Amino acid sequence: MGTRSNRRLTLNHEETIDRHDILITGGGVHGAGLAYHLSRAKVGRVTLLEKNALASGPTSKSGAMIRPIFTERTYLELVMESIGMFSQWNDLVGGHCGFVQNGFLRITDTLDSNSTGGDLELMRELGVRYELLEAGRLKEFAGMGEFSGDERGLWLSDSGYADPALTTVTLAAAATREGARVSWKALK
Repeated sequence: MGTRSNRRLTLNHEETIDRHDILITGGGVHGAGLAYHLSRAKVGRVTLLEKNALASGPTSKSGAMIRPIFTERTYLELVMESIGMFSQWNDLVGGHCGFVQNGFLRITDTLDSNSTGGDLELMRELGVRYELLEAGRLKEFAGMGEFSGDERGLWLSDSGYADPALTTVTLAAAATREGARVSWKALK
């Protein structure tokens, strides 16, 4: 992200941008999300530039899993907020982001945070809905799995995934509606 600038920016296809307060380079999900939220907050003239197509870099390779299973409070709070946003995407952002809320299952041999990837006590404190599964119930959730009988499961029913390209494109479109300038195939 750049800083305030009064310089004229000439883009690849002869388009110019005379003024921007905030310049964001990179039209992936993070750049588009930042452009949307900053434009919505009316913090200044926001410009988002992408050298190729929107969502064509690392975002295009994302599995886009949305699951609140972390050991840090900040990440858990961000994911919980994100689940709420993805659940109401059309009303909040506009359009369809491909969100499918099908849950997330972590299978492990122990429930310590190193194995589960999450701090269960902190998750409970923050209101993350989860269920601990004994080995006998894993087949209900992973019917084709083969289990030895000593595994445990952590089921997160509110989790899911979204389409990374649809998420990015709808965020960029919403940023534009909020006044941002979005340009792709913009940089040499």
